[in-house]
Amino acid sequence: MTEQTRSAAEIEADLERTRNELTSTVNLLTERLNPKTQLATAKESALEAADRLSDKAATFLEKSGTQAVAFAKDASASAKRVSGDAKGAARTLKDEATVKAKALADDAVEGDPKALAILGAAVAAVGALVVGAFLRRTR
Repeated sequence: MTEQTRSAAEIEADLERTRNELTSTVNLLTERLNPKTQLATAKESALEAADRLSDKAATFLEKSGTQAVAFAKDASASAKRVSGDAKGAARTLKDEATVKAKALADDAVEGDPKALAILGAAVAAVGALVVGAFLRRTR
């Protein structure tokens, strides 16, 4: 159909349709540009962003807490292991010192001059410590 063969009714119907489309477009633009609508949209976007951020923070804190607990457990296990190792080493040293002290005492009883000299020096050292402590208390 060409422009020349259109009837007045067709032209009016076309104009009405165009007018309705323009009205719809203007109403849509008016709604989008309305400050209340823009405020509501911005508020909704901000709330959604805050929810996402809150979820990320909660996940981060949960992971951090889990990692901290695991680290603490590892540290505790290491401390127990080191403590056990230190106790074992201390027992070994104590046992070795006891054996050597008994051997020294046995040697001194048998009259070994080296053992007697060591015990004499030890007795003199203990005596000096006792006298020093006594002198400090009397001042």
